[in-house]
Amino acid sequence: MKKKIVSLIAVAAIMGLAACNGGGTSSSGPSTEVSTTSETTSDITSSEDSSSYVDPVVHVDSVSVSLSSASVYVGDKPTASVTVLPENADVKTYTLHTSDPLIATIESNGEITALKAGTVVITAVATDGDISGEATLVINEKSMPVFAFDGDKELVAAAGEEISLPTVSATDYDGSDLTASIEIEDLAEKGTISEGKFQAKIAGEHILSYYVETEDGRYQEDEVVVTVTPATAESFDVSGYNDPSIMSEYGVFKENFEKGRKSPLAAVNDSNNATYITGTSEAIAGNSLVIDMNKTAGSAANSVFLSAFNDYFKRSEQATYKVSFSYKVLTPSQNFGDVYFGLSWDGSNGMNSQFVTSGAVQNQVYNYSVSFPGTEVPATGNAYFFFFKLSGDTSDIKIAVDSFTIETVQLAQVTPVEPLAEDLAAGFTWDFETNGATASSGETVIINNLENETAKTTMSGSEYFSNNALKLVNADSHLFSGLTKNNMIEGKKLTIEIIYYAVSDGGFNLIMMGDSGNPTLAVSKEDLGSGIYKVTYSGVIMSGWRQLNIYGAGNANFEIYIGALTATLSEPDPVIEDQTPNGYKVGDNWTVSSRQWGNQDKTTIKTEAFDDNAEAIADERMGTAPTKFTFSGGNATMEWFQAGGKIENGQNYEIKLTYFVASWTPVGEGARLMYNMDNNVFLEVGSNGSSSYMSAGFHEETISWTATRTVDFFSFYAPEDVNGVVYIANVNVKLVGINN
Repeated sequence: MKKKIVSLIAVAAIMGLAACNGGGTSSSGPSTEVSTTSETTSDITSSEDSSSYVDPVVHVDSVSVSLSSASVYVGDKPTASVTVLPENADVKTYTLHTSDPLIATIESNGEITALKAGTVVITAVATDGDISGEATLVINEKSMPVFAFDGDKELVAAAGEEISLPTVSATDYDGSDLTASIEIEDLAEKGTISEGKFQAKIAGEHILSYYVETEDGRYQEDEVVVTVTPATAESFDVSGYNDPSIMSEYGVFKENFEKGRKSPLAAVNDSNNATYITGTSEAIAGNSLVIDMNKTAGSAANSVFLSAFNDYFKRSEQATYKVSFSYKVLTPSQNFGDVYFGLSWDGSNGMNSQFVTSGAVQNQVYNYSVSFPGTEVPATGNAYFFFFKLSGDTSDIKIAVDSFTIETVQLAQVTPVEPLAEDLAAGFTWDFETNGATASSGETVIINNLENETAKTTMSGSEYFSNNALKLVNADSHLFSGLTKNNMIEGKKLTIEIIYYAVSDGGFNLIMMGDSGNPTLAVSKEDLGSGIYKVTYSGVIMSGWRQLNIYGAGNANFEIYIGALTATLSEPDPVIEDQTPNGYKVGDNWTVSSRQWGNQDKTTIKTEAFDDNAEAIADERMGTAPTKFTFSGGNATMEWFQAGGKIENGQNYEIKLTYFVASWTPVGEGARLMYNMDNNVFLEVGSNGSSSYMSAGFHEETISWTATRTVDFFSFYAPEDVNGVVYIANVNVKLVGINN
């Protein structure tokens, strides 16, 4: 029995060893007794034990690998399948490997991830016997999508002309159709492409960008170039002058909008979408900027702001900005007096200039130039040139602008002086060299630097001028910084003496801006020869006077050079009981028989020459040529004359109007005709109690009024909507009482 027990123990040990060989599976076979050599079994020969032993384990003899696809693309996930033979192998487990995990990785379930282009070997290694099999995987890079263009990729079209674009398709690397995903964009102008058609307003090169992208981020780009030709060839050369930053260096900038929306002046702040650029027949030459002026009305925020120079204005330093441009009116509207160009900044009302010629003809090109002299733009905040329409009238008015030249001019830097009242008592002179001053729409110029040779020669050789002069231009107000409410003392006598050279001094007036009116001062004028004049004013300072205004009174060409301005405060002359402060006596009267500034056509009111209406002059008191007024709406004001100190605060007057009503039809409930004193005092023509003062026929109405202000502008005013025709013979203002 001893031999038998030893043999069973040996077989058990062999079977245990087979179970520890890993991974695979095995099937049971017939029991075989295997004897092994040992000291306790010396009675069995070794040759008999060896020949009778049978291994009970079925081992792996081959491993093979097959792939779901031997050639894939980056990002694909093919699978590897492993076959281990024989089928009845006891241990069929294996491990999977990739020759380069940076090219592809593999999971234990056989899933492969293709990471990048290349070739890898996928290997399966059997756990039993270290037998392996392999397969080669080729990974291809996914190519970019491909465009196919059926037609020319370089096209020519006239501005405004519609043309067909080439038919375009796109396919992916695997042949899938991507055409529906194609995006097309015109980098020069929005809204030019629709359903395979192209139509652009802006002349120049239009690069049409074609773009398609796959879900995994691969994309393709291509382009079609369309050269759009303008209706009129560009004629304004901007070469060397197209950098707006030169403005900060006292330089010149020019603009012709050749670059379309990429042109510097095309960078507008346009909250109401009032602008567009076009090279069609609306343009002046090449491309032009078109402004729908109606969209700029109603609010200052609706203005079109040219913001290109915000960072390039001279800050905290006086400079003159000269601007010129061409313009063309594209609509037949006649409301041109409401259209303005200006220079302004945050917190400023701006310096505004009406720029459309009265009676401008549709589609005719005009040239405009303006100067903003002595302008000091604040150190911080926004600053801009801008376009706007003053009234809210809705008549169409479009204007094309082009061919800009904008120049910053350096000025003589003289320190402004505002003397004290005691300084004025001794007499104070501004010579604009030692003692400086500023004025809106004014600049201190160096006389020897003037381009006007006549002006330069005359002033440089005159005893009345130093090296500098204060130049005033435009019809706008020129508020003089030296005489203000800080040094003008109410009740004192003020004497002003101004010596100036005149290029054009038509409309020269001295106006005193005040809290209760802006009276025009009565001055005397002396001709000193060679275009040099001396203007003198002397009068009592009234309550509320706050600043001297040197005014051009409607003269767009106003241009004078002040060499010296002297102001003196003194005690007033003794009051003469029967005279007003300005020297008028009871009974003095003034008759104004026509509009001081000629006839004018406004939105809801106009004046024109007498039209020979016999009925209107049937009464001899109407004279032979009354002024014809036509009313066609409400809130209508027409200035009649500038009082020039004749209507004084606190004095008693009778105002008589001689007129003929041809028609007067209120649109709503009633309609009045009134006098308008400086847009501050409104007196009804029939306020003496007459209820039919606007009935058809001849009228002569007189009202009494104690002046509550010193009147500057005396106007007619129709507050309510009315359609009517009125002939005005004259207005007579009579002083009937003095209240000193």
